[in-house]
Amino acid sequence: MAIPVKNEDQYLGGCLDALDRAAGRYGGEVVIVAMANDCTDGTIEILNTWRPNHATLAWSAVSLYRALGTPVGRGAWRSMQARTC
Repeated sequence: MAIPVKNEDQYLGGCLDALDRAAGRYGGEVVIVAMANDCTDGTIEILNTWRPNHATLAWSAVSLYRALGTPVGRGAWRSMQARTC
């Protein structure tokens, strides 16, 4: 399952824990994919330190940016970091 996150440090740990518990009840392979967009709070730290019991966490810090000279309304995704737990 994919979850977009931006400055979610107040809720992310609980959300990941709930998804992990659901993965344990499911019994099959579950991958949680978190896409952290320009986070300025503790979201990245949570993604770095959270350890699932049943699911696999794959996450990437991404940024939607505009290169110089790019027309308004157009952007490109840039992956800054990726990690799988």
